[in-house]
Amino acid sequence: MRITYLLKTVLTMGVVLSVTACASDKMLADKLQKNGISHLPRDAYGVVYIDSPTTGSLLYLRGTVGKGIMLLRKKQSELCAVKEVKIAAGDFEGRGVSVTQSDDVWLTIYNPDVAQELLNGKEVVSDDVVITDSNSASLGDIRIHSGVAMTQGFVLNPSEWQFVNLFSDSNEAFECAAEKHL
Repeated sequence: MRITYLLKTVLTMGVVLSVTACASDKMLADKLQKNGISHLPRDAYGVVYIDSPTTGSLLYLRGTVGKGIMLLRKKQSELCAVKEVKIAAGDFEGRGVSVTQSDDVWLTIYNPDVAQELLNGKEVVSDDVVITDSNSASLGDIRIHSGVAMTQGFVLNPSEWQFVNLFSDSNEAFECAAEKHL
């Protein structure tokens, strides 16, 4: 319940903030390659990259919203797809009133069912999966590398934004290549 209320507030803030975290797919693809994310890490089913999301604070609320791309392995396949993804994240760590650009969001998906949900355009809520970061011994379902704090709840593909995906996603498949490490 807490995460649902918080994320609805974040989504509302995102509309009020008039999010400008959108960049062209070409720019994002170039940035992915520049950061060495042209291939999936070993054992990974996906990588999510959101370039320069917008973060806003409103008194004690803090919300981050943005749009980026994800590279996902199709379940039980060596084929991958690149799709657009949106994120809404938030917590109660806000201070004052502000709007800023944030660090890039970089997540790795290690659960094939989570990757399949994202491939199908479904909403993935952090409360429903195991989230880890680089300080965790296990990989979990989704590992945070940057841009989102462990204290923040988040939604990938928020349902409030689903209608946008009807016009923007391609489902082109291509052969995946795995690297040994991130």
